[in-house]
Amino acid sequence: MSGDAKSAKDRLKEFEALLNEYTQKIGTYGIVYPQDVTIILQLTKDHLRGMSPEDLGEDAFILSQYGLYLQKEKNRHSIRVDWANGELDLLIAREAGNYGMDGGKSFIKYELLSSSIVIADSAAQALYKIVKHARARVTEIDQMSYQMNIMSKALIELQQTKRYKR
Repeated sequence: MSGDAKSAKDRLKEFEALLNEYTQKIGTYGIVYPQDVTIILQLTKDHLRGMSPEDLGEDAFILSQYGLYLQKEKNRHSIRVDWANGELDLLIAREAGNYGMDGGKSFIKYELLSSSIVIADSAAQALYKIVKHARARVTEIDQMSYQMNIMSKALIELQQTKRYKR
């Protein structure tokens, strides 16, 4: 039993280290754009009129590249959500017998069981925070990646329009 307790403590340290790394390295704040992407996103209608088809194509490429980067980041966060959910499910399965009125033999809704375990177990709390923060990032990044692709396509369409007018 003490071996199980030690490994649980080690796992908790790993979870806490992962959570700390996650919030420090990636953070839960908004997306910061590179300067060239910020400049493109702030282009005005008048500025777009004066751009050459080549410049429009280059800007579309930059936005497309950044959209790809955002998609990769979204995938990384989705993998973290899946990993943390899997670890949380294993932890809940291990602890489920400790809950219930008759020593874990009675039925308890999964949502109530998992919430009770997350409240009582610090490792489960760390996993839950990882899931919560990673899901928020997935949602945020998903929208930004989509918007980058839309803007890139709009610049390509404008580029083609200008080429045909020549």
